[in-house]
Amino acid sequence: MKISGTLPQFSEEKALLVVASRYEADFYFAENGMIDKIQSFRVEESTYSDREDFTERKGRGNFFMTGSGYQSPKVQVIQDFAKEFKENLKDVLSKNDITSIYLFVPSEMVNEIKEKLDNLSKKKIKFVFKGDYNKEHAFKLLEKIKAKIDEKKVIPKSEEIRKILEKRKK
Repeated sequence: MKISGTLPQFSEEKALLVVASRYEADFYFAENGMIDKIQSFRVEESTYSDREDFTERKGRGNFFMTGSGYQSPKVQVIQDFAKEFKENLKDVLSKNDITSIYLFVPSEMVNEIKEKLDNLSKKKIKFVFKGDYNKEHAFKLLEKIKAKIDEKKVIPKSEEIRKILEKRKK
């Protein structure tokens, strides 16, 4: 979809926007005034009717050992998400020549997501936005990027410095 003129156009870069939450992730590719969702996935939380893998050992009227192979659904979902995320990310990076990466992830997942990136991809990260952005429209994500870029721009205070900088640009 075409990017609005007031938002970053990515004319000199091929950007990957990674939008992730605990259960799902979307991957957007932006280049030359266009942005498209190129891949997404969702991990469903499995439900158990009971503690299906629970085991115990008895002998002579005593319990020797109790335990379970049961793994809490939350831990299982996190592991499934990590596996699925790594596979999808590898696929996206291999199909596209990415020059910059923007991460939109919950604060508790920042390190987890960065670990899934190879060293070359880690160097391509421009900004990390902490929060839950999964339901946001792509233009809202671009507005966040624009705000961050504008925040980093240095605005000279005096008119004299402004004139010198303008001369250097020419």
